[in-house]
Amino acid sequence: MKKIIAILLVFMIVLLVGCSKESAGTAETEPSGTSETVASVEQSAQSDQAEQTEQPLVISERYEQLYVDIGVGEDGFYGLMAPVDFTFEGGELTQIYIDNPALLYFCVSSRYDNGVYILKLTEGDQIIEALCSVRDALDESGKSDLANRITEVLDILNKSGPIISAST
Repeated sequence: MKKIIAILLVFMIVLLVGCSKESAGTAETEPSGTSETVASVEQSAQSDQAEQTEQPLVISERYEQLYVDIGVGEDGFYGLMAPVDFTFEGGELTQIYIDNPALLYFCVSSRYDNGVYILKLTEGDQIIEALCSVRDALDESGKSDLANRITEVLDILNKSGPIISAST
């Protein structure tokens, strides 16, 4: 019974393959109908599926101390030294991870008007407290327009900092 089913399957495959090749306009000889043909057709189909689902090769490389230059805008940059991990998938660079960098040098971008203010956290907090006191005094004295202007300045300060827990 198994042999009959195998032979029928072989003939159906041969018929399908033969019909598709004839419609393409090529003439080839048909394989003989044996159970070995069915097995080889199934194996080639499985190997084709395995090749299609094969994931690209992922390679990771780590460098313990690497100099890294990062450009910012048209004219700014940071020079760092850090352990760096690179990940490649299918021969293409897909990820760079810089671990705990040390800042060696930098040039502030014109995006930041070629300069930034750097204050100690306690100094920044003192400036904000002083501005809050002035704002409250102006608001109590009925000068709400001046108090609103100081509130705008405080909003700018609060949105731009502080930066804490940075390793550099």
